[in-house]
Amino acid sequence: MTIESFLSKRRETTKELAAGRLDFAVDAPLNTDPQVRHVKLLEDRYVCGMRKAHPLANKATLTLDDYMSQAHIHISSRRSGLGHVDLALGKMGIQRRIALRSQHYLMATQVLQQTDMVMTIPERFARRNDLHYVHLPVNDVPSVETHLYWHESTDQDPANRWMREQIIELSQRVVAQEQSLEKA
Repeated sequence: MTIESFLSKRRETTKELAAGRLDFAVDAPLNTDPQVRHVKLLEDRYVCGMRKAHPLANKATLTLDDYMSQAHIHISSRRSGLGHVDLALGKMGIQRRIALRSQHYLMATQVLQQTDMVMTIPERFARRNDLHYVHLPVNDVPSVETHLYWHESTDQDPANRWMREQIIELSQRVVAQEQSLEKA
């Protein structure tokens, strides 16, 4: 078995799955063809992450003014466009200052650890990367979901089904492990 992970265009996902050029897609919720099956793997809330020595790290909660006064790192594979938090801020008639746009969380985390920037990220990611984080002072930011997608033509394929089961089981173990750590 060989597993290849790569970025593909969201708008092409249905076509790529139907043509058999993709066996699976793992992504945020997508508007897909009825022939594309999916299951939610993970759900998490967004938080404001920062380095532990950040000037705001000693605050238990952030005000909207605190949040808006910061230089932000925005994670996106696109050159432009808004994230969930930007849409919520836009409804309030305000816009945050994006100082760095990055395609990758890992590189952005390195920058975050060395600067006074902040980054709106899933709470799970903040915990796993030992970042200081606080709840967002912005309402109406939806949770972040990750789904597994596959085409119905592969529904009964034994290898495809086995791999789906492995991915789903791994996701469930991650969630269970995190829940047990929270209780400890």
